[in-house]
Amino acid sequence: MQENWVEDILSFWFGELSEEAWFTRKDATDAAIGARFEPLYREVRTKVPAAAFDDPRAALAAVIALDQFPRNMFRGRAEAFATDD
Repeated sequence: MQENWVEDILSFWFGELSEEAWFTRKDATDAAIGARFEPLYREVRTKVPAAAFDDPRAALAAVIALDQFPRNMFRGRAEAFATDD
């Protein structure tokens, strides 16, 4: 697991993306999320880091990684909803 995974996710989601980008389909955004975060998503999907259960910022980062990122990375495919639970 990347050492700064929480800050990487939160700074990207809340700093680099606009709120409009959260709700607007854009191939460039989908590609950027996939290129930058798919390996991390797969790690978190396999084993949610313990910090996500104890630290509010880590919990938020895990929710973004498991709920929002797959909707962008796998848009139009069932895998977009694979980590909804």
